[in-house]
Amino acid sequence: MNVTLFGYPRTGKTTLFNLLAGAHAAVRAYDDGKREPNVRAVPLPDPRLDRIAAAYPEKRKIAAAMDLTDLVGISFGEVKTSLFLGHLRKADGLVHVARGFADGDIPPSRGRVDAAADVRSMEEELILADLVLVDSRLERLDKDLKKMKDPEGEKERDLLLRLRPALEAGRGLRGLPMTPAEEKLIRSFAFLSLKPLLHFINIDEKDLASIRRPEILFPVLGADRRVMAFCGRIESDLAELDASERAAFQAEYGLAEMSAPLFSGQ
Repeated sequence: MNVTLFGYPRTGKTTLFNLLAGAHAAVRAYDDGKREPNVRAVPLPDPRLDRIAAAYPEKRKIAAAMDLTDLVGISFGEVKTSLFLGHLRKADGLVHVARGFADGDIPPSRGRVDAAADVRSMEEELILADLVLVDSRLERLDKDLKKMKDPEGEKERDLLLRLRPALEAGRGLRGLPMTPAEEKLIRSFAFLSLKPLLHFINIDEKDLASIRRPEILFPVLGADRRVMAFCGRIESDLAELDASERAAFQAEYGLAEMSAPLFSGQ
């Protein structure tokens, strides 16, 4: 399983990658021209596996894992033409990292900090990328079907024509009813608006009290979106401490748990 972290530049994607993967990737490397994604296999905790392993100690325990990918920031309006669009399409799940923190030393890529607006804009960009793909495929099908009758091609064309209005309306494909046969027919397209999508907002230290309830900080996002929050600045500092020191500072900050590891339970 591959989960890909993506978003606009300077949102804290690599910070979250380090927190989730226990890695130490350079957080400014993308600003310095690095383009290759950070990739790491991350074990997924499973209490059921621990119980089974305890019952059969002679057996080797192999934990489930996911491949976590951290992409370079994608500029506003460029998802549909990005060189990294292929990485997004190959992912089994998408995690959009949005910026909700202020920092004078790290200017926001869009000139202001507005996590809710960035969430909506990124969703629109994913849908637009799917619409471009549908239009391109319909144009090709139209030419091919004029040359030769193809029942499977006609089924594909009819399905894409039925899906297209949802993309044009900005709703995406995730909530549309489809039969198993229809899902199989369009599986190779790897539509972005069909993939599981989690928004992870990197909040400001002053908002720590609401870290478990991001809907308080961003009520305009509504209840339909899957939204979590983390504080990259604080959690990256805590991650460098030993367990006893970390517990003391977590208590001081009012953090019952580190936020980023909760991702593995999503």
